Amino acid sequence: MIHRLRLFMRFATVAAFGALLLGASVHAAGALDVSFGSGGRASYVLNGGSQSTAQAMAMLPEGKMLLVGSCTSQAAADYCLRRLNANGSTDTTFATSGESVIDWGGQDFPFTIGVMPDGKVIVGGGCNGSSCLVRYTASGGLDLGFGVSGKMNAGMIRVRELRVRGDGKIAYVGECFGSGSYRFCVGRANANGTPDASFNGGSVLSFLPSGVAVGKSATSGAMAIAADGSV
Repeated sequence: MIHRLRLFMRFATVAAFGALLLGASVHAAGALDVSFGSGGRASYVLNGGSQSTAQAMAMLPEGKMLLVGSCTSQAAADYCLRRLNANGSTDTTFATSGESVIDWGGQDFPFTIGVMPDGKVIVGGGCNGSSCLVRYTASGGLDLGFGVSGKMNAGMIRVRELRVRGDGKIAYVGECFGSGSYRFCVGRANANGTPDASFNGGSVLSFLPSGVAVGKSATSGAMAIAADGSV
């Protein structure tokens, strides 16, 4: 079996064409996989917008990929989630012609994505001035059974990274503001989009890392789940 690493980055173009999303597939040996896209590369414009910015991706067991980012425009950014086939083409069986677009009413910037054990998709980021976790069905629709009408307020400024545990609970990190500075924030949600009361009483845990002076800021942008389930 050939193992491939698929990389996504923002590809700047002239303003008339906006920002394209460029994907590349690389063999384990480091050479471009020419079976992916065109010559090993593929580009996408999310929702036909003037600006598209890829933020995160997830691999699915069958080899397909999920790509999430902001789209439409910088002033009215929306959540865009697209599913790709293993060869880099858009999977048009997903959502509407391969893409789900959600406008939460303002500037909406997703930053992170995870796949639940049942195949549903969790996206975290900022939603119209607050932080949120959003759940999609495996087919790309908004899952109205999660949180309130598909969305959970995550209790921080914005969610930067999330991980789905084996039991379906969602651990996430981001940034908060308190005591005059930005601070690390960690939260955990149940699989149904409610705060997990077994983690810090259901509240977000906010702290400054050791060595950061009071009044100075620190923001968290990455995380991992240990074997015992701790963050």
